[in-house]
Amino acid sequence: MRKNADNERLVSIEKEIHRRLTEVLPLVVVDGRPLFTNRDFNPHGLLPAHYGDEPDELLDLCREAESLRRRQGIRDEAAPSALYLGACAQAANLDNHHRLGPRRRAARLLEALRDV
Repeated sequence: MRKNADNERLVSIEKEIHRRLTEVLPLVVVDGRPLFTNRDFNPHGLLPAHYGDEPDELLDLCREAESLRRRQGIRDEAAPSALYLGACAQAANLDNHHRLGPRRRAARLLEALRDV
């Protein structure tokens, strides 16, 4: 019974992440807001006031989805949560001097989400 409830919750969270990302990513493409900076991926030590609430809210949803997938033994690198976390990790990788900026990263993530 719990596995079914966990699966329903996971599906619901992934849909919410997908919905929120497809709403905000077109705006990031235009204005470059720091959607990929949050409390876990913050190499410059920005205060939350500098990147807003949305990145941390998305991070919380993604971490919950990650936890539910791990508990069920599911790996899904194409899930919206995994795609967002991957984009955040890439954005925070200061060793990659050719990493994408927020606008191009947002465009690529938006394109990847169209396939999900």
